[in-house]
Amino acid sequence: MLKKFNIWHNILGVLLMTLYLTGIFLFLASHSANIFFCAKKAQLIMRFGAVVWKIFISSIAILGLLLIINNYAIAKENSILLWPQSIYGTYFAIVLNFFALWFVISAYIPRNILKIKLKHPMVLGIKLWALAHLITNGDLSSVLLFGSALFWAVLSFKKARLKTNLSKDQKTAKHSLNASFSAFFLGLMVWLYMIRVGHKDLIGIGLLYS
Repeated sequence: MLKKFNIWHNILGVLLMTLYLTGIFLFLASHSANIFFCAKKAQLIMRFGAVVWKIFISSIAILGLLLIINNYAIAKENSILLWPQSIYGTYFAIVLNFFALWFVISAYIPRNILKIKLKHPMVLGIKLWALAHLITNGDLSSVLLFGSALFWAVLSFKKARLKTNLSKDQKTAKHSLNASFSAFFLGLMVWLYMIRVGHKDLIGIGLLYS
């Protein structure tokens, strides 16, 4: 009886891990059109229209995200540990996440200095976010998730930089001190919120407070 239970438990574990990996693949694939199949994306938009394309690609992204969310905790619980978490690594990751949030928020505020100088601060922010979570999560399921996100961000940034360099009519905008300060201040406020209660409320894992 115990042997049968173990067999079914193992089968269920494999199934859940498969769903989890499928979620990672679908979510990242839905954000990779401009990296791997830009020409095909243009053809599909020409054939079916931009609205249909957005609905299709958004549906894939949502499905992938749901599979990740629903299976991450179970996958993490049953994963092997590749490296241990350290208190110094945790604090370093928290600092990295400040810059990640600052960069991501900068992508949405025109004329701030980070957006002008870095060109693609959102992708750089995702890089830092993924790296920070790799430092603090050494289990296999987390490494697969955040490692894939980091790999995607590297490829995405490379492609975006290439597109920027090929653009002939790009103009360098003058940065605004108010916009730059607003991006920094909003990043700082969101970071402090995430440290205090946000990460616990949204993810279920406290950072500085258990």
